[in-house]
Amino acid sequence: MSATASQDAASPMISTQEAGQTLDPGPLRSGTLKTLVVFGDSFSATARRDLDAVYSAEEMTWVDFLKSHPDLRTPVIRNFAYPYATAKVDLGEQMAKFFTVYPPGSREKILEPTTTTYVFYFGINDCDVTLAEDVAPLVDKVLDAARTLRREVGATDFVIMDIPPLERSPEATGRTPENATQVIAAMDAWNKVLRVKVANFAQEAAGRTIRVFSPHAVFTAILDHPEEYGFTMEDTTKIGGAIWADEVHATPAVHKIVAARLVA
Repeated sequence: MSATASQDAASPMISTQEAGQTLDPGPLRSGTLKTLVVFGDSFSATARRDLDAVYSAEEMTWVDFLKSHPDLRTPVIRNFAYPYATAKVDLGEQMAKFFTVYPPGSREKILEPTTTTYVFYFGINDCDVTLAEDVAPLVDKVLDAARTLRREVGATDFVIMDIPPLERSPEATGRTPENATQVIAAMDAWNKVLRVKVANFAQEAAGRTIRVFSPHAVFTAILDHPEEYGFTMEDTTKIGGAIWADEVHATPAVHKIVAARLVA
């Protein structure tokens, strides 16, 4: 079972959800969430270009499905994610766009701390070009962004997503053995370092909540037992099938499951 540590109401809380283990209730609280702010890459970019989107993706992602989730009462979503984004290069740009809309020090009603959650979903593109021993500073960039939001707009609730098991995607079969080893090691290191650093963040952030939500666990459950989710074993490796939209991106059907898991 995944680890959960919670203290009194004035203390930080961290909850983690581990691959291959029982999934905890999702970190998005249906009774209180009114605004969701998203930073990330193509796994979070919204499919339709509208007032809530900065960039659009070709396929619907978990963000799109949260817009119509029956338990969330149509939350306001401000999505700054875009395809190919990395924590190393693009997180700073996404944060700058956020602060263009919501200047530091502002206390916009839409960002009421008790009803706003900030989600970060990075690492996939970083690990494609990063050695395992070099991922820690990149994870630090994500948590430093959370600290900045806490300081500048009073943010109190954060969800950090880990990296899915993309070594099981169709793309993985086309990599050289050396490159596959490097990428897998980097992704594994990212997920492990993330949990350690989130735990440290939680200890320094009294009165705030930070949780690691694990797409890795959700994808692993789907790929290990596809029939339980309405898929077939063939779908687990098929490009353009019911699980993989292309060599590496998941289909809307998978993102819908991720969205459902995110909501408590």
